[in-house]
Amino acid sequence: MAHFFLDIRKLDPYSGTTLFLFCNKRHTVIKALRWDGNGFLLATKQLANDMKFQWPKTQGELRDINIRQMQWLLEGLQIDQKKAHPQTVDTTSTVF
Repeated sequence: MAHFFLDIRKLDPYSGTTLFLFCNKRHTVIKALRWDGNGFLLATKQLANDMKFQWPKTQGELRDINIRQMQWLLEGLQIDQKKAHPQTVDTTSTVF
């Protein structure tokens, strides 16, 4: 899971299972921070051509996102793609 904004009081940065994402005020750069067992990894991404990341505007918009939503975010897209296929498809009642 990725989390918008770091809140040390609620999340353990040393768990290795959480990726913390930070965005600058202009929404042009995202930094990702993750513990890998013996140190922190820090990655930075800046979009080209004056594009902006679709980042939450208020604390009320904070939420956990999945890997697919993080990929959309890093591409400069909204994390809720209404026309995207479901991430998992239930095939229990499908007969071929």
